[in-house]
Amino acid sequence: MRFLILIIFMTSSLYAEDNFKSEAIDQLKSVKKAFMQEMTSAIAKSGPYGAVDSCHLKAPHLIENNYGGKFIIRRASNKFRNKDNKPPKWMKPILAKYEGSDAEKPVAAKVYEVDNFKVYVEPIYIKGICLQCHGKPVDSVQKKLDKLYPKDLATGYKLGEFRGVFYVKELKE
Repeated sequence: MRFLILIIFMTSSLYAEDNFKSEAIDQLKSVKKAFMQEMTSAIAKSGPYGAVDSCHLKAPHLIENNYGGKFIIRRASNKFRNKDNKPPKWMKPILAKYEGSDAEKPVAAKVYEVDNFKVYVEPIYIKGICLQCHGKPVDSVQKKLDKLYPKDLATGYKLGEFRGVFYVKELKE
């Protein structure tokens, strides 16, 4: 009987994790799509200089939200541009697992259990479009970044480098 209870418990736990992961991936997919559309559109309209404004004003509203009272979606990086993306203490050991990886040797997205909550973590690797502001920005873009983010740590990247993570954290009732 104990064995049967253990199997039922393990099966329900696995189902809950798979369900959380599936929902987190779905939520994050739409957020990443909206974010990339916003950046692509802003760059097409006004180049990287104008895209800095779009990223500064719109990205936080696209990404950092409360999704139906079930999730919080955020970004985190040890080389953050916006102080709001400074990783929470519980995220630091997770970020360490991705440091040193790159797009050629990526670390897989994963669900972690942290302090009695689940968090789905997906790495961000630098794409070509990102280099205009996160690589070696031209002078006018760099000046704008300096004005908006005086303590910016998020430049100097190369194509494919690990930039940080998106994470989807479950909200506990």
